[in-house]
Amino acid sequence: MRNTPHNHKVVIIGWDGATFDLIDPWIAEGKLPNLARFRESSTHGPLLSTEPHFTYPAWTSFLTGKNPGQHGVFDFTERVPGTHSIQFVNAKRVRSKTIWRLLSDVGRRVGCMGVPVSYPPEAINGVLICGFDAPGSGSRTDASSVHPPELLDEIRASVGDYVTSSNIMPLMSEDKHEEALDLILHTLELKGRTARHLLEKEAWDVFMVLFGESDLVGHHFWRFTDPSSPLYTESGSAKVREAIYQVYAKLDEMLPMLLDACPEEAIKFVVSDHGFGGSGDRVIYMNKWLADEGLLSFKGGGPQGGVGYKMVNKAKYWGLRFLPPAIKTHIFRRRQGIANKMEAYLRFGGIDWSKTKAFSEELPYLQTIWINVRGREPEGIVEPGAEYDQLVAQLRDRLTAWTDPISGEPVVDKILHRDEIYDGPYKDRSPDLIVRTRYPDGYAYQGKSSRQSTPTAAIERIKLDAPGAAKFYAAKSGTHRDYGIFLAQGPMIPAGERIEGARLMDVAPTILYLLGEPIPEDMDGVILKDVVDPSFVESTPLVAGDADSQTSGSEAATYTADDEAVISQRLQDLGYLE
Repeated sequence: MRNTPHNHKVVIIGWDGATFDLIDPWIAEGKLPNLARFRESSTHGPLLSTEPHFTYPAWTSFLTGKNPGQHGVFDFTERVPGTHSIQFVNAKRVRSKTIWRLLSDVGRRVGCMGVPVSYPPEAINGVLICGFDAPGSGSRTDASSVHPPELLDEIRASVGDYVTSSNIMPLMSEDKHEEALDLILHTLELKGRTARHLLEKEAWDVFMVLFGESDLVGHHFWRFTDPSSPLYTESGSAKVREAIYQVYAKLDEMLPMLLDACPEEAIKFVVSDHGFGGSGDRVIYMNKWLADEGLLSFKGGGPQGGVGYKMVNKAKYWGLRFLPPAIKTHIFRRRQGIANKMEAYLRFGGIDWSKTKAFSEELPYLQTIWINVRGREPEGIVEPGAEYDQLVAQLRDRLTAWTDPISGEPVVDKILHRDEIYDGPYKDRSPDLIVRTRYPDGYAYQGKSSRQSTPTAAIERIKLDAPGAAKFYAAKSGTHRDYGIFLAQGPMIPAGERIEGARLMDVAPTILYLLGEPIPEDMDGVILKDVVDPSFVESTPLVAGDADSQTSGSEAATYTADDEAVISQRLQDLGYLE
């Protein structure tokens, strides 16, 4: 690395969803040479994600150093308290100060690009380009997603159009897999050159760039690259068969371009928010299981959605994806909140609340259960207190005893009550129970709406060639795992050491410590002292700061009506919504 006049103090490079499960074998084969050299001169190890291990709560915990019970972000959507409505989440729902805000408040210069849950952008002391929660038409960033807004014209003049998220689903839907991969690689190139431009723009106290494409390619292309996957799809293209490696190789290629813009004494991190692995062809219908256990009742006596339900589902899929933008905008402006209402109807519209004690949102990527508590839910029937506790205990017993009819093996690995994993004033925004399922043959169960499929059993195997399966699995052949990656390099960080027990929420307080800034006393994360040379620790006392009193999050709508359509479609394309 060359010495530059831009005396950056901390530079963070995020590879969303990156995993040592892939990186280690590739490095052993002599691939990813730049990351291999970086690892040799770093302290590194697995980085435990949040519960659940998904993008929004994970990166928000990274930025705040807090668990979701304190910062208030648990998922891509949230239920509106006291209703069966849902709304999409963005930075308006973050209830704690980010590291950018904390550093800005003490006069530090900061830069951030690509991190989700950052729209609308904070007016920080520096620059901020929002992540994929920024609605930008056609995935193109507009000035509303950039701070300061005039920075966008500068980037366009110096680099070109900045792309928020690679919009590959139209290409994937037409089986143009090579073109979709080329678009991902092109987007990476644009983001890398933008980051380099900003790194050369001025000296940053802390600068971060996040590349989400390593997550995107895992969701869409795992089935082409893993011959052992139940969803394996043979491709005639060698490039497509190595799609995930192609993206990692591009990230590796760009690593020196970014590191060379930093002086030798800069502290440099390479991190991810969670790991990645394959998804299988076994599907769980959680509400069907609850109904079979006598804890949920569907209107009409069964999960059949009916004509109205099917029409809404088709309208959501085809309308949000293929309507011309002008027509889509007109509809969404005239029908305020229609995307949220469609999503809420598809999740909850067929439940008979008067006979339901527990229910699930039936997310594709996570099994959760809400208790239908009287006084909390609109039509709650379970009394808080003893009856609630008895029902939770009953659910634990029955979930533990649940066996997969295909294998005869237990379905559930862990049952986590929100009081066990979260602490803070917003933990009641979480479902009552998070149900962590096992990985049959190493592949994750998928979740699906009971009403969309009218299943005969709560678990069934849906082969990739079954009717409608290709659409369902399109962005879901790979999914998240608990452990991401952590690599740290700097003058006070030992080379070639391995760290165990690091958590995503520990990175923010560690950065503040390395900069000599106060660490708010209510941060849940701890300083990763095992990353730092003991002599530095001995000479650098911790500076305790006041508890974060941020309360600026509001219950106001997070998006305009027409922007909801863009975010809903983007989350579908990423596999996070059906």
